[in-house]
Amino acid sequence: MFNLNLKNNIEKIKLLNGLTILLENIDYVNSCSVGFFLKSGSRNENRSQAGYSHFCEHMIFKGTNKYSKEQILRCFDEMGGYVNAYTTHEIILVYNKIPYFNLIENIKIVTEMFNNSIFDSKEIDLEKNVILNEINSTKEDPQEKIHEDFMFNIFFDNQLSNPIIGNKESILKAEKDQLYNFYKIKYL
Repeated sequence: MFNLNLKNNIEKIKLLNGLTILLENIDYVNSCSVGFFLKSGSRNENRSQAGYSHFCEHMIFKGTNKYSKEQILRCFDEMGGYVNAYTTHEIILVYNKIPYFNLIENIKIVTEMFNNSIFDSKEIDLEKNVILNEINSTKEDPQEKIHEDFMFNIFFDNQLSNPIIGNKESILKAEKDQLYNFYKIKYL
Protein backbone atom coordinates (compact mmCIF):
# COMPACT_ATOMS: atom_id res chain seq x y z
CA MET A 1 0.00 0.00 0.00
CA PHE A 2 1.28 3.49 -0.80
CA ASN A 3 -0.07 7.03 -0.47
CA LEU A 4 0.07 9.91 -2.93
CA ASN A 5 -0.92 13.41 -1.88
CA LEU A 6 -2.90 15.08 -4.66
CA LYS A 7 -3.87 18.35 -2.96
CA ASN A 8 -3.51 19.58 0.57
CA ASN A 9 -6.74 17.94 1.74
CA ILE A 10 -6.98 14.95 -0.66
CA GLU A 11 -5.14 11.70 -0.14
CA LYS A 12 -4.94 8.85 -2.65
CA ILE A 13 -4.36 5.33 -1.36
CA LYS A 14 -3.78 2.44 -3.75
CA LEU A 15 -4.16 -1.01 -2.20
CA LEU A 16 -2.26 -4.09 -3.35
CA ASN A 17 -5.48 -5.55 -4.83
CA GLY A 18 -5.77 -2.53 -7.18
CA LEU A 19 -8.45 -0.72 -5.22
CA THR A 20 -7.93 3.04 -5.20
CA ILE A 21 -9.26 5.13 -2.32
CA LEU A 22 -9.51 8.92 -2.45
CA LEU A 23 -10.02 10.70 0.85
CA GLU A 24 -10.83 14.37 1.26
CA ASN A 25 -10.94 15.88 4.71
CA ILE A 26 -13.31 18.81 5.14
CA ASP A 27 -12.98 19.96 8.75
CA TYR A 28 -16.44 21.51 9.11
CA VAL A 29 -18.38 18.48 7.76
CA ASN A 30 -19.56 15.67 10.05
CA SER A 31 -20.64 13.27 7.34
CA CYS A 32 -18.99 11.01 4.78
CA SER A 33 -19.87 10.96 1.12
CA VAL A 34 -18.69 7.69 -0.32
CA GLY A 35 -18.58 6.54 -3.93
CA PHE A 36 -17.71 3.04 -5.09
CA PHE A 37 -16.76 3.25 -8.78
CA LEU A 38 -16.48 0.18 -10.96
CA LYS A 39 -14.61 0.63 -14.26
CA SER A 40 -17.27 -1.18 -16.26
CA GLY A 41 -20.44 0.00 -17.91
CA SER A 42 -22.66 -0.60 -20.90
CA ARG A 43 -19.70 -0.31 -23.29
CA ASN A 44 -18.49 -3.64 -21.83
CA GLU A 45 -21.58 -5.52 -23.05
CA ASN A 46 -22.18 -7.32 -26.31
CA ARG A 47 -25.48 -6.83 -28.14
CA SER A 48 -27.20 -9.78 -26.45
CA GLN A 49 -26.16 -8.39 -23.04
CA ALA A 50 -27.53 -4.88 -23.67
CA GLY A 51 -28.53 -3.44 -20.29
CA TYR A 52 -26.85 -6.14 -18.16
CA SER A 53 -24.54 -3.67 -16.38
CA HIS A 54 -27.56 -1.61 -15.36
CA PHE A 55 -29.56 -4.74 -14.48
CA CYS A 56 -26.74 -5.99 -12.22
CA GLU A 57 -26.55 -2.56 -10.59
CA HIS A 58 -30.20 -3.03 -9.60
CA MET A 59 -29.58 -6.58 -8.38
CA ILE A 60 -26.80 -5.74 -5.93
CA PHE A 61 -29.46 -4.02 -3.81
CA LYS A 62 -31.67 -7.14 -3.76
CA GLY A 63 -29.83 -9.26 -1.23
CA THR A 64 -26.50 -10.88 -0.49
CA ASN A 65 -25.27 -13.94 1.36
CA LYS A 66 -25.33 -11.89 4.56
CA TYR A 67 -28.16 -9.33 4.10
CA SER A 68 -31.67 -9.48 2.66
CA LYS A 69 -32.79 -6.53 0.54
CA GLU A 70 -34.80 -5.24 3.50
CA GLN A 71 -31.76 -5.45 5.77
CA ILE A 72 -29.63 -3.51 3.27
CA LEU A 73 -32.13 -0.64 3.20
CA ARG A 74 -32.66 -0.78 6.96
CA CYS A 75 -28.89 -0.61 7.60
CA PHE A 76 -28.58 2.63 5.66
CA ASP A 77 -31.72 4.05 7.30
CA GLU A 78 -30.39 3.17 10.77
CA MET A 79 -27.05 4.78 9.95
CA GLY A 80 -28.90 7.98 9.13
CA GLY A 81 -27.80 7.97 5.52
CA TYR A 82 -28.91 7.07 2.05
CA VAL A 83 -27.58 4.94 -0.77
CA ASN A 84 -28.15 5.03 -4.51
CA ALA A 85 -26.48 3.96 -7.74
CA TYR A 86 -26.30 4.56 -11.46
CA THR A 87 -24.71 3.11 -14.57
CA THR A 88 -23.11 4.93 -17.50
CA HIS A 89 -21.32 3.70 -20.60
CA GLU A 90 -18.04 3.81 -18.66
CA ILE A 91 -18.79 3.13 -14.97
CA ILE A 92 -21.12 1.71 -12.38
CA LEU A 93 -21.32 3.84 -9.26
CA VAL A 94 -22.81 3.17 -5.84
CA TYR A 95 -22.79 6.31 -3.75
CA ASN A 96 -24.05 7.31 -0.35
CA LYS A 97 -23.83 9.82 2.42
CA ILE A 98 -23.71 8.85 6.07
CA PRO A 99 -22.61 10.27 9.42
CA TYR A 100 -18.80 10.00 9.63
CA PHE A 101 -18.89 7.58 12.57
CA ASN A 102 -20.62 4.95 10.38
CA LEU A 103 -17.93 4.90 7.68
CA ILE A 104 -16.51 1.44 8.45
CA GLU A 105 -19.95 -0.21 8.66
CA ASN A 106 -20.93 1.52 5.41
CA ILE A 107 -17.86 0.15 3.61
CA LYS A 108 -18.56 -3.35 4.91
CA ILE A 109 -22.15 -3.32 3.63
CA VAL A 110 -21.38 -1.92 0.19
CA THR A 111 -18.45 -4.32 -0.19
CA GLU A 112 -20.84 -7.16 0.67
CA MET A 113 -23.29 -5.86 -1.96
CA PHE A 114 -20.59 -5.76 -4.66
CA ASN A 115 -18.98 -9.10 -3.79
CA ASN A 116 -21.78 -11.39 -2.59
CA SER A 117 -25.06 -10.54 -4.31
CA ILE A 118 -27.26 -13.60 -4.75
CA PHE A 119 -29.45 -12.73 -7.78
CA ASP A 120 -32.65 -14.31 -6.53
CA SER A 121 -34.89 -15.44 -9.42
CA LYS A 122 -38.00 -13.76 -7.99
CA GLU A 123 -36.13 -10.47 -7.61
CA ILE A 124 -34.84 -10.75 -11.18
CA ASP A 125 -38.41 -11.10 -12.45
CA LEU A 126 -39.51 -8.06 -10.41
CA GLU A 127 -36.58 -5.99 -11.67
CA LYS A 128 -37.32 -6.91 -15.28
CA ASN A 129 -40.62 -5.06 -14.90
CA VAL A 130 -38.92 -2.10 -13.22
CA ILE A 131 -36.37 -1.84 -16.04
CA LEU A 132 -39.02 -2.24 -18.75
CA ASN A 133 -40.87 0.68 -17.16
CA GLU A 134 -37.62 2.68 -17.21
CA ILE A 135 -37.20 1.88 -20.91
CA ASN A 136 -40.74 3.09 -21.62
CA SER A 137 -40.16 6.25 -19.58
CA THR A 138 -36.98 6.99 -21.51
CA LYS A 139 -38.93 6.87 -24.78
CA GLU A 140 -41.34 9.47 -23.37
CA ASP A 141 -38.58 11.85 -22.23
CA PRO A 142 -37.41 13.98 -25.19
CA GLN A 143 -34.00 14.69 -23.65
CA GLU A 144 -33.31 11.00 -23.01
CA LYS A 145 -34.62 10.00 -26.46
CA ILE A 146 -32.44 12.59 -28.21
CA HIS A 147 -29.39 11.40 -26.25
CA GLU A 148 -30.02 7.76 -27.18
CA ASP A 149 -30.53 8.67 -30.86
CA PHE A 150 -27.36 10.80 -30.82
CA MET A 151 -25.28 7.99 -29.32
CA PHE A 152 -26.71 5.49 -31.81
CA ASN A 153 -25.91 7.71 -34.79
CA ILE A 154 -22.42 8.71 -33.64
CA PHE A 155 -21.30 5.26 -32.43
CA PHE A 156 -23.27 3.04 -34.79
CA ASP A 157 -22.09 -0.59 -34.66
CA ASN A 158 -20.24 0.00 -31.38
CA GLN A 159 -21.30 -0.82 -27.80
CA LEU A 160 -21.56 2.91 -27.08
CA SER A 161 -24.56 3.01 -29.42
CA ASN A 162 -26.53 0.74 -27.09
CA PRO A 163 -28.90 2.32 -24.56
CA ILE A 164 -27.40 2.01 -21.08
CA ILE A 165 -30.60 0.48 -19.71
CA GLY A 166 -30.80 -2.02 -22.56
CA ASN A 167 -33.75 -2.82 -24.77
CA LYS A 168 -36.95 -4.77 -24.25
CA GLU A 169 -35.64 -7.86 -26.04
CA SER A 170 -32.40 -8.18 -24.07
CA ILE A 171 -34.10 -7.51 -20.73
CA LEU A 172 -36.93 -9.98 -21.37
CA LYS A 173 -34.46 -12.68 -22.46
CA ALA A 174 -32.15 -12.17 -19.46
CA GLU A 175 -31.94 -15.30 -17.34
CA LYS A 176 -30.50 -15.72 -13.85
CA ASP A 177 -27.42 -17.67 -14.99
CA GLN A 178 -26.58 -15.16 -17.73
CA LEU A 179 -26.91 -12.17 -15.39
CA TYR A 180 -25.04 -13.86 -12.55
CA ASN A 181 -22.16 -14.87 -14.84
CA PHE A 182 -21.99 -11.33 -16.21
CA TYR A 183 -21.91 -10.00 -12.62
CA LYS A 184 -19.10 -12.40 -11.65
CA ILE A 185 -17.00 -11.28 -14.61
CA LYS A 186 -17.65 -7.54 -14.43
CA TYR A 187 -18.20 -6.87 -10.72
CA LEU A 188 -15.79 -9.24 -8.99
